[in-house]
Amino acid sequence: MKFVIILASSKTKTSNYYIPLLIIMFTTGRIIFTVVFLLIFIIGLAWSYRKDRAITKIHFNKPYLILIAILSFLTILYIIVKIRKFL
Repeated sequence: MKFVIILASSKTKTSNYYIPLLIIMFTTGRIIFTVVFLLIFIIGLAWSYRKDRAITKIHFNKPYLILIAILSFLTILYIIVKIRKFL
């Protein structure tokens, strides 16, 4: 069993049918591999997060300050770029 996804198509001038420009074929084996890989990966992420949650609370007291600092820095850079455009 094969699944075909047409990502783009174009209509020719001489006919009314569509010609697939990019076709990616997913076999049953690839779909099964992808689903199994994603399930194992998500379970591993959840297990790792639960394991490290206690340590994270001890070593990282105020993580929201880092987020505010990064957003402030990016905002300042954006403002500088916009100001330089008008100079």
